[in-house]
Amino acid sequence: MKKFLLKPKKSLGQNFILSSEITKKIVALAGSLENFNVIEIGPGYGALTREILVHNPKSLLSIEKDRDLVKHHDQLLNEHQGKYRIIEADALHVTEEELIERPVKVIANLPYNIS
Repeated sequence: MKKFLLKPKKSLGQNFILSSEITKKIVALAGSLENFNVIEIGPGYGALTREILVHNPKSLLSIEKDRDLVKHHDQLLNEHQGKYRIIEADALHVTEEELIERPVKVIANLPYNIS
């Protein structure tokens, strides 16, 4: 996490997944993602995001409240144009119907303050 130069913000309840073993387990619990639109809440640095994209969802929308973290997704946005997008928003104040078509799966490493 030192290479990113950002520390988790306690005020946002942030916790970052850096282990690929953990991201693989989380995505496996969601089942097949093919033909599903996926919403990811709190993508942080994108470790879980990358694992979701490996499983070929129809689309992936990440919702990140922290502006400093949104900019860390530029490379993923370029690599997955048309399939991946990220918005800066508080996930507690948006509804999936506003954002993405069904069928939907929600995958998250929720911040402590909303879990």
